[in-house]
Amino acid sequence: MVPYHVLMALDTIDLHGEILAPVTLTPAVGTVTFKILQELRDTADNIVYSPQTFVAPLDVNGTFTITLPVTHDPT
Repeated sequence: MVPYHVLMALDTIDLHGEILAPVTLTPAVGTVTFKILQELRDTADNIVYSPQTFVAPLDVNGTFTITLPVTHDPT
């Protein structure tokens, strides 16, 4: 699948985060999931993008980076 930021004129943002256990500060393992539940409309190019799920794996330090479309894009 081609990433959203390659296909669209909608703006994107790179999101970086870190997930650690609250007390021990042990890095989390697994993935972080973001879901866009409604269609995104690119009125500049007259395109509608279906809802989609974005998944970012956590590295050994519990950090992730993912590119997401911004949902308040005025275009």
